[in-house]
Amino acid sequence: MVSLYIKHSQHKNDYIKKFQYGSAFVIFLLIIFTFLQLKSIEDNAKKILDFTKKLSLEKNDSRLETIEIDAEKEIVEVADTLNCFVNKINKAMDYSSLAVKQSQNASLKLEEITDEFDKILSNLNQSNEISIHLNKSEDMVIETTEKLISSTKKLEELKTELDKLLIVCKNK
Repeated sequence: MVSLYIKHSQHKNDYIKKFQYGSAFVIFLLIIFTFLQLKSIEDNAKKILDFTKKLSLEKNDSRLETIEIDAEKEIVEVADTLNCFVNKINKAMDYSSLAVKQSQNASLKLEEITDEFDKILSNLNQSNEISIHLNKSEDMVIETTEKLISSTKKLEELKTELDKLLIVCKNK
């Protein structure tokens, strides 16, 4: 009976030792996997930091580039949020630049039309009724030109504010 108990006890001890060695090996593999994942997270965090530094060093008039990251869900969400912000700034800058150019072109065209009205008015000064209607038309053109100039100034102020936003982002 004692010899059977000794064999059973040795078999149990061998099983426990094997289990401990196997568990130690699995823990060692998990530690290696954890370090590899930590290294990947650190690399992606460095990419984001480098990207934000690059954003802060960009010139005011240049388009901002988006960041490409292959990582876990949370870091990808941060990168997507950054990319969305960058794309919105790029769109706003493009739109404001285009709107300023179009507004300036429209102002020039309206000035040309006003000059043509002045020429027509000087030629048609003979008739009072035509002169009155032309004066009203000229007043409408002048009023429209003033509104357009005001819009142009507001668009230029918007572009200035966007440029200031970029400068503030660079300084942080």
